[in-house]
Amino acid sequence: MAEIDDGELKALRSAHALMDQLMRDPKTRPYQEKLIKAKFPNVTTSEDDPRVQQMRGLSKKVDGFLETQERKEIQNRLDAGFAKLRDKYDYTDEGIEKIKKIMVERKIPDPEDAAAVFQARNPPKQQEPSIYGDTAWNLGQSDDEADDKLLWGNEDAWLNKQIGKTLRDYRKGDED
Repeated sequence: MAEIDDGELKALRSAHALMDQLMRDPKTRPYQEKLIKAKFPNVTTSEDDPRVQQMRGLSKKVDGFLETQERKEIQNRLDAGFAKLRDKYDYTDEGIEKIKKIMVERKIPDPEDAAAVFQARNPPKQQEPSIYGDTAWNLGQSDDEADDKLLWGNEDAWLNKQIGKTLRDYRKGDED
């Protein structure tokens, strides 16, 4: 048996401990194996093991599957949010496109939150008064008699009165 002094034994043990630490650490192991393979090409490393290659392939498939599932989930959530904006708030395709732009600009993940920003930027316009309005006071008259007389007497005036009445009824329906 060969004799070595204590200093050399200590150096060999330190080198062995260092190599062991580098090979056990998953971060440094691939680098160490590449260095060993470069110096000793015939050495079998984990890169050469078919089981490791198979596991890496499976890992890539699982990662790809999970990423696809996450994307689908996000897309389904967005589609549901946009459908809600269309159904509940009557947004058009043009309005949805503007909301999508706001979502991208502001990095807002929820369509309803982006719609709130859109509403704040674009408040609804006040409805302009119509030129068709009832100008007659009709005090002391029954509406039916006045309507009949107006219809037979002046069709255009009767039509203007009916348009104004219809618009008022329509606007009252919006307020309910």
